[in-house]
Amino acid sequence: MFTAVALMVFSVPLLVADLLDPTQGNLGDARLDIADVGAHPTAFLASTVLVYVSTLALLPATAGLWRFGRIHRRRLTGVGAGLVALGALGHAALVTFNGFLATMPPGDVDAMAALLDRVNEGLVLLLASRSYSR
Repeated sequence: MFTAVALMVFSVPLLVADLLDPTQGNLGDARLDIADVGAHPTAFLASTVLVYVSTLALLPATAGLWRFGRIHRRRLTGVGAGLVALGALGHAALVTFNGFLATMPPGDVDAMAALLDRVNEGLVLLLASRSYSR
């Protein structure tokens, strides 16, 4: 029962966060991201918090699935748990990137866009930025 609730708590905030995200569909254009965040800061922050809540709910959901699956399919369960852990790291990177974007002070848009492009192309956020099509 706890695993089912954790899976629902994981998926629902993530769906709502995707609907609230004002930068959705910008396809990595830092200028559009900055403009959208500036125009809708509350929606962007709410979206980021919901992704964070979803990530926190992913951990007990994974533990519950691993507990049920380890009896019959140990290797497959281990691979699945490892992939879910990588997904949680991607969520954490997205929350970090969004927190960075949300706290950027207003200023020179060209300089901020260049900085975001450099951060977005860096090795640390490579998986998160490419998997979420930012």
